[in-house]
Amino acid sequence: KLFPGVTRDGRIDRSLLSQKLGADPSGFARLEQLVHPLVRARIARFMDEAEADGHDLCVVEVPLLFESGHDYGFDAIAVTWVDEAIQRQRALARPGMSGDKLDTILARQLPQAEKKARATYLFDTGRPLADMRDRVAALVADIRAKGPRQ
Repeated sequence: KLFPGVTRDGRIDRSLLSQKLGADPSGFARLEQLVHPLVRARIARFMDEAEADGHDLCVVEVPLLFESGHDYGFDAIAVTWVDEAIQRQRALARPGMSGDKLDTILARQLPQAEKKARATYLFDTGRPLADMRDRVAALVADIRAKGPRQ
């Protein structure tokens, strides 16, 4: 209802929605007012379920964590980052991505330097995938070795 003409066969067509938001970026605020409370509720439910099920660790991916302005009360925050030239190259390789669209997306995000400054843990995704897997496994082992949060 917020964005007429962006559905196909009763489903939101993300490409059409992206075009509409690109033409009128003020629509992002309306979209976020609708979506963010749903996302926050789902994350809270997921974390509560993990704790109730006795899991010793719970990981949540929140692409716009800092931009949303919501404090989820996470114990730690890991940020992935990469050299800006590599970031741009990877993003432009995605289907339907253009330089203008990427610039619009990046303008809505905090700069990587600011995200890195707010992080508890940093992962440079310019490194080999095997290295990233090893670093994540080491982080999980370290967190588990420290035991339950207080």
